[in-house]
Amino acid sequence: MSAFKDSLQKFTAAVAAAYGKKPSELQVTPPSEDIVGFDDENLGDLIAFQATSGELKVRGFASKAAVVLARSNEYGPLFQAAHALDAKALPATDIASRIVWMLGPENNLVTPTTRYPKYPVPPKVGPPVLDHQGGRATLHFYYLTFDTRMPGAPPTPFAAEVQVSADYKAQLTTSPGP
Repeated sequence: MSAFKDSLQKFTAAVAAAYGKKPSELQVTPPSEDIVGFDDENLGDLIAFQATSGELKVRGFASKAAVVLARSNEYGPLFQAAHALDAKALPATDIASRIVWMLGPENNLVTPTTRYPKYPVPPKVGPPVLDHQGGRATLHFYYLTFDTRMPGAPPTPFAAEVQVSADYKAQLTTSPGP
């Protein structure tokens, strides 16, 4: 079986188990290697997928060895694929953008060009930062959640942090942003 098909099966099974669905109830994009899906999100051997079923929309990553879903809150494989503990780590913005992508289309990573809902922008709000300390790392970033039921409403800001241990255990914590 190809790496893609194995990853697709693992992702489908993980989403079905996490959300109480049958695999046959899920439509997963991309369904095959021939179709361009979320290529810009792929990282190392992790392939980006999106599963839908009615109102349910789940984004995540899968490889032969791992599945990363926001609901499970275990981002270790994503940080390992990004070499987050190495000197040549993927830039913090690239890692944070993949996490925000997984959280859903109503979320946007705060970058220097983002229109923040408060003006002036609070001084501590800035681009993502990956701090390394003694074989561990911490990713700090801000993101905005838009209420799709209220078009035009200001987004809700969140501060986010992922602490990555030396063995690549990584969990996301969020709090209302400044």
